[in-house]
Amino acid sequence: MSFSSTWLHRIVWMGVCFSVVPSAFTQEELAPGTNQVGVESVPSPNWSADLADLLRPTIVEVSYLGREGKREGVGTGVVIDSSRGLIATNLHVIGEARQIVVKTEDGSLPAVQQVWASDPQLDLAVLKVNATGLPALTLGDSDQLRDGQPVLAMGNPHGLRSSVVAGVSSGKRMMDGKKLIQLAMPIEPGNSGGPLVTQEGKLVGIVSLKSNLTDNLGFAIEVNQLKELLDRPNPIDLDRWLTIGAMNAQKWQTLGGATWRQQGGKIIAEGVGEGFGGRSLCLTTRPTPDVPFEIEVDVLLDDESGAAGLIFCSDGGDQHYGFYPSQTALRFTRFEGPTVFQWNVVRQQVSPHYRKGEWNHLKVRCEKEGRFVCMVNDRVVFELQDQRLSGLRVGMAKFRDTRAQFKRFQMAEEISSRSPSPALEKELLELIEALPPWREMKVKALESLGSQSQASQVVIDNQVRELEQRAAELRKVSKQLHLRSCLEGLADSIGTDSTDQLVRASLWIARIDDPELSIDAYLESLKEIKEELLVRIEPEMSPQDRLRELNKYLYEENGFHGSRTDYYHRANSYLNRVIDDREGIPLTLSILYLDLASALGVELQGVGLPGHFLLQWNDDEKIRWIDAFDRGRAIERNEVQELGRETTGYWDDAFLNPVTNQQMLVRLLSNLRSIAESEKATVDLENYVEALLVLEPDSAAYRGMRAVLRFEAGRLTAAIADLDWVLENPPPGIDIAAIMQMRRQFAERRKAERAVTQEELPRDR
Repeated sequence: MSFSSTWLHRIVWMGVCFSVVPSAFTQEELAPGTNQVGVESVPSPNWSADLADLLRPTIVEVSYLGREGKREGVGTGVVIDSSRGLIATNLHVIGEARQIVVKTEDGSLPAVQQVWASDPQLDLAVLKVNATGLPALTLGDSDQLRDGQPVLAMGNPHGLRSSVVAGVSSGKRMMDGKKLIQLAMPIEPGNSGGPLVTQEGKLVGIVSLKSNLTDNLGFAIEVNQLKELLDRPNPIDLDRWLTIGAMNAQKWQTLGGATWRQQGGKIIAEGVGEGFGGRSLCLTTRPTPDVPFEIEVDVLLDDESGAAGLIFCSDGGDQHYGFYPSQTALRFTRFEGPTVFQWNVVRQQVSPHYRKGEWNHLKVRCEKEGRFVCMVNDRVVFELQDQRLSGLRVGMAKFRDTRAQFKRFQMAEEISSRSPSPALEKELLELIEALPPWREMKVKALESLGSQSQASQVVIDNQVRELEQRAAELRKVSKQLHLRSCLEGLADSIGTDSTDQLVRASLWIARIDDPELSIDAYLESLKEIKEELLVRIEPEMSPQDRLRELNKYLYEENGFHGSRTDYYHRANSYLNRVIDDREGIPLTLSILYLDLASALGVELQGVGLPGHFLLQWNDDEKIRWIDAFDRGRAIERNEVQELGRETTGYWDDAFLNPVTNQQMLVRLLSNLRSIAESEKATVDLENYVEALLVLEPDSAAYRGMRAVLRFEAGRLTAAIADLDWVLENPPPGIDIAAIMQMRRQFAERRKAERAVTQEELPRDR
């Protein structure tokens, strides 16, 4: 089917069916940034030298400290607000959850009080320091910057303070969602975060990247994007910044340097440890069971030349055993001390069951008399005996400059195998082999696999590796099983109107696009947030005071904020990303706010204005409205009405009707559907329509959309079944003749393709 005919069918469907659900997105109006006077205009003769003299007092050195208090990264910053002590730099310059040090031109070290604003997508950060009166640079207008215009950059490349480089602006580029100025000038490490200025001394960019292709090419982030960040700051006090992603000291002990952090159920280890081979450890604080016992973890290496995995029989220091992949081989290693002479590779073997570049499941069974059974992906690699070490602690380790990710660490007397039993595997293999072609699939064919979805995925993944000729079909089975589990989780979460269920359902929606998302991990994170909030609440506190504490916690202390620079990014509709990034759209921020307010004893309701989402609260005196997108600000009825008119041009009191959890979830999925449509992401669009049908199974509009999407995917029988449903349950106003004509086209195409033997597995349920 050609692209034009594909989209023709979509146009036909939208023409014969009414509008589905309006998107909840609204275009954000951003106030222009306020320029600050710093340096004066510079005359053209010797402009670069004269300008450098004027700029130098506005430049600062920015660095962050490692675990041992040593400086680990050096970059540049520029003072942009003298009265408030604001300094702009790159986010990557200040590290993650690290102590930040700012050094001015005169050698003073003003204390960093806040990360006043930050945006990971733009790679921008604004620091607030405990100093006023610092010379500040004037903000220019990057939209007025012309190709070929002379510019100057200053920074601290390789620690050489206030180095100057001149060049020209050679163009504008969009890279990874950032508006970048392309520079014809050399950029080196340490220039990051420094100012890019015009001959008049106006800041037009923040130096960000150097090219890997040539030395005389770099990039800077446009200053107009910095202005947008300044208009809507998300300040985080430095003591809070230092705890973002930090390991829970009550659960884990990290040793040997490197950086260990946790994010939504995963532990991420980066940097080089201080021990031999860059070794760094992360030990669980839980007591180890008596032998025999088992430990397991999933590990993913960014570089197969590195190493990371399990450690056990540790003394809490340099002595321990290790089982881990290294250069794609599996090693059993004994560390008896900190040096190379105390490190012994007891056994090393290449395993056909290790999956290069993928997540691998490592498991060790520790038995009496120093006997160990080591497995990868549930297949035994080693069975050996070594009684040299007798420590009681277990955990994880990484080596060299590897970036490693860990998940699902467990320790117990016995851990169930993730792989199906031989009998079950044989049964599943027979079912897989007997699957009929995709276009002729019946509902019951999947039910036998769906009842054992986790085991089915394991078997299927093995078959993909062994049978390349069926790889594409089997991958679709695996994805379908994942989608089915998400839809089942969503269906199980919509029985009540509790905020707990709303949060759970929102996470299941996010998991459709992120199979690694751990629902339980985020629910646990929210539980911890609620416990932290409840400590602040006194029994006699009024609801107003409780909400004030909530606003202080979310917006002032933890930097939650409405999305400014990439409002239509899908991450803003994923509740887990809203929690991680502390950024979202009105709907997702409202879902989070609703749940936390309920935990504090304040019950709110959602109000779905066209183009904006608010929270409604009846405080027994009057009805009030709260804008979670705008820092929890309370707004009056006239402002609510104005928000409604901005999108529709008129006001209807029905806009204020409270919405149910199900209506909020439909709106959330409609946001994602709109984005997928704009990106022409057909597979994702079909997933969202499938989820919408879980919420509204009797919607003819969604049935029709799914019919078109199934037709485009070549699943003609399933597409015809959807059209038959619409014909049997026609909504008012639909063009029956157009639907029947579409059905005839689909049937003719199916008849013509009956001879095709390589067919896909359908999603019919």
